[in-house]
Amino acid sequence: MKKSILLIFIMFLSCENNNKIVKVYGKIKGLKETTINLLKLDLESNEPVIIDSFFSSSGNFKFSLNKAPSYLYTLAINDTLKIPFFSDTSNTEIKGDLSSISSFKVESSSTEDAFFRKFSQDAFFEKEKGMNIMLNHPDKIVSVFTAYYQFQIFNISKDTMDIIMSKFSNYSKQSVYYDYLNKLYKKITKISEGKIAPNFSAKTKDGELISLIDLRGKYVLLDFWASWCGPCIQKFPEMKNIYNNAKNKNFQILGVSVDVRRDRWVNSILLNKLNWINISNARGWGEISDEYGVKAVPQNFLINPDGIIIKKNININELKLFVNSL
Repeated sequence: MKKSILLIFIMFLSCENNNKIVKVYGKIKGLKETTINLLKLDLESNEPVIIDSFFSSSGNFKFSLNKAPSYLYTLAINDTLKIPFFSDTSNTEIKGDLSSISSFKVESSSTEDAFFRKFSQDAFFEKEKGMNIMLNHPDKIVSVFTAYYQFQIFNISKDTMDIIMSKFSNYSKQSVYYDYLNKLYKKITKISEGKIAPNFSAKTKDGELISLIDLRGKYVLLDFWASWCGPCIQKFPEMKNIYNNAKNKNFQILGVSVDVRRDRWVNSILLNKLNWINISNARGWGEISDEYGVKAVPQNFLINPDGIIIKKNININELKLFVNSL
């Protein structure tokens, strides 16, 4: 009798657990023995994290996820083929042929994933298309996801951000993206144009402690970058021209690296021959970037001699014109 009751209890728990699980499965033709990774973007570091792996000998694979409000995952094969999809309370089937990327299909009853697939992946990171998604589809978690990255990348006015935030539905607000977006929104509105730039301190590669407030009396371009950031590195030649031509002007560049490895940060300074002030705590996304609501690089803030932010994410041409006008 006791065994029967125990068996029923175990079966009940098993059924209950199964109801909380969704499957991600499929078959990839032409795939030989290899490990398939399931990735999730960490919202604190903005870095992809492997949450599960499956060794496939025949192209078949299967993962289990907890049911939850929609979140973006990526199926990564051989670190070259990446297939993003939104998972929530529905199973997801992914299938295709390695010989043709266009052959890959994601099948799911998730309305969020269906909405996600209406757009190219670049749309969520382009200002005009992203704005259309955020303003016209506030009932979608995908829109909250879009806002989380749009707010980081672009200099969106507070009035527009207020409208976007106010339109999200209760369903959309269930997402973890909304929690992070709300924190980011509060940070961004604190350090918007016209506000005093928060002070901070960090050391140069030679160990000198520099504070932002030390540069009061000068116009300062506060430039957030990293050695692994291609667009950051691409801007350096133009930035050097601007900086070298501004030697007799009331202007300084203060680079803040979000590198984790100090050696890579130092090597990048030397390799790119950066001759302005560069500082870092070598902690990645740390207290300085967090204070400024920076979750992606490159980003910059132009600060006047009184320590007030006068422009966010000024482009190279605008910066050149501005420095020439000093």
